[in-house]
Amino acid sequence: MFTRIMLLAALSVTVSACIRTAPEPPEDHPEHALLTELEAPPLNRPLVATSVKPKPIPPVRFQEDVPMLLVTEDGVPFTGQFESTGRVSVSDSLILFESDDERSFQILYRTPVQMSALRKGEGVGSIRLIDRSGPAAANRALTIQRERMLLMGEIWRSDTEPIRFEFDPDVVLQQSGSRTAQANGAVAVPLDVLYEGRPMARAPIGKVSEVRVRSGSYQIFVETSHLSGPTDPPGQFGDGYVLHAWVIRLEG
Repeated sequence: MFTRIMLLAALSVTVSACIRTAPEPPEDHPEHALLTELEAPPLNRPLVATSVKPKPIPPVRFQEDVPMLLVTEDGVPFTGQFESTGRVSVSDSLILFESDDERSFQILYRTPVQMSALRKGEGVGSIRLIDRSGPAAANRALTIQRERMLLMGEIWRSDTEPIRFEFDPDVVLQQSGSRTAQANGAVAVPLDVLYEGRPMARAPIGKVSEVRVRSGSYQIFVETSHLSGPTDPPGQFGDGYVLHAWVIRLEG
């Protein structure tokens, strides 16, 4: 009997020692009965990243066959007013102008397909340019001469009054001011060609017309000439006269 008691006491001490020396579970160790068979997720695994070659993005281009004009000075879009003499060089889609005061202008152009091509080459010339276009409306007028003769003129303006474009000392495009436009609408405005202050021809909208005067023959293309009415709500869009037209001087 004594021997049995001693064995039970020794076994109790051994079990107690094993319990006291067993490691405690970590604080984040799940102890719920439903989670006892789950394995802890792996931690601090290295992230394996695979490189993906980006797809090339095609450059933005101007829509084919749509007339356009972009004027830059030393590669920066021009805003302001400038008039000077200098050197003019013309290629298929680019006019370079080097002014006498060493300012450099690049004029990327595409005239309406209905018009004749510009006369290529280079020579002494002049430029008269104003461009104060903004989000609200266009405000640009450009005339370029070479060897004292008009090479090209372009105007795209909005105004509260009928618009006048003098592309030659004696030849002017002039809108008529006799029209009215309804709210949220627009009405076409006739465009006259004035020579020495007198009307000599009507420039149709959307068609090429030609005029001949002592200084030469000119080809005119009017993209738009209209009067916009007030908007509802007021000020949502600009109202007033709009003119977008191109002029080139023909050979001979």
